[in-house]
Amino acid sequence: MEDELKIHVLFERGDMQAAATAAIDRYGPEVLGFLMSLLGDDRAGREVFSETCDNLWTSLAHFQWRCSMRTWFYGLARRAARRFQRAHRAQNGLPVRAFRGTQAIDYVVAPKADCHFQIDVEDRLRAIREALGTNDRALLMLRLDRGLAWEEIARIFSHGDASDETLRRVAIGLRKRFQGVRIKIRALACEAGLLSNGPCS
Repeated sequence: MEDELKIHVLFERGDMQAAATAAIDRYGPEVLGFLMSLLGDDRAGREVFSETCDNLWTSLAHFQWRCSMRTWFYGLARRAARRFQRAHRAQNGLPVRAFRGTQAIDYVVAPKADCHFQIDVEDRLRAIREALGTNDRALLMLRLDRGLAWEEIARIFSHGDASDETLRRVAIGLRKRFQGVRIKIRALACEAGLLSNGPCS
């Protein structure tokens, strides 16, 4: 909270350079990690992160503080990642390599007391991760890895000028989608032999 306040004070003073620098210093490492994990490639993650920071610098003066700087930064990152993936598909006709992983998948699969892990667990988890779409991976990471509130995630998945009512509907939809993704992960984990008994029956 102190970091947000510091950035806000710099913004109110009109010192956009200092505000942008403070935002990137504070939230840059976690946003970069999010992008690297989402895109599954360190180089691609850094490239998209660079674009995200450029976008932050150029659009900061128009930021209206309807959400936290952290949430806005993640929104910029997600949109930049989507542009990158569309451009990559158009250029190469292939998707960006699936992401390496996130604690979120392990969170959904691992807590069960009756989990039976095989020697090749990581390969099986990777296959589950790759079966998820980019939006589902982003949703899992933002909710489970980053611990963001549903309202914040709704803002990240929406346009910046979305109304409160629109954000409420988006948040409800994302909660439902999140539950569906968790069910899908458990089903895939059962198929992969990562869960035994309870959750698979």
